[in-house]
Amino acid sequence: MDKLQYKKLQDNARAYYASLSIGEVKKEFINDGLLNQNGKQEKGNLQNWGLTLTPSNLIGKGSMCGGKEGLCVFTCIAFTGVANMMKSKTFELSNPLKKAIRRNFLYIEDKKLFDKILCLDIQRLSLLYGNELALRLNINQDLDFSYIVDKFKKVKFYDYSKHHNRPHKKNYVITYSASERVKDDELKALLNKKFNV
Repeated sequence: MDKLQYKKLQDNARAYYASLSIGEVKKEFINDGLLNQNGKQEKGNLQNWGLTLTPSNLIGKGSMCGGKEGLCVFTCIAFTGVANMMKSKTFELSNPLKKAIRRNFLYIEDKKLFDKILCLDIQRLSLLYGNELALRLNINQDLDFSYIVDKFKKVKFYDYSKHHNRPHKKNYVITYSASERVKDDELKALLNKKFNV
């Protein structure tokens, strides 16, 4: 995707965000929860569930990847697979992207309720699946959810992150994702510390 195409997508995402009602969004996620499974997560031996928000600054409310945007905004996994946003030349938003935008809306407009629903989801899934549960709280985004991980010591969490200083925890496996900004020396240092890269 080039810059002009990304701009069209941003315009559509921001217009959709502006059209949302907090009452309707709260009702949706109180009823349905925030966590979901995509086709890739349904494969394998574990019960993999995740949290899908929008990437980067797509909706114009600050970076959902926790920092300065890089070239990854044009090649993000959010733009691939079944949930592909680029359905037409007008960059019409797909239903999975609209749902991710609604999750963002709740995260930004009522973070306290967002966290409460997220914790209830994790409790419910933990009771259902026990040791078979694995949670990825950053599917398209790259936010620090370590405060949530800390509340559920018996649940397995995993993530991919460009933030090399994210805290390591016994129940939280992080694979660091290199970008065009990461120097070879930095990668070698992470590998020498036995980090997943």
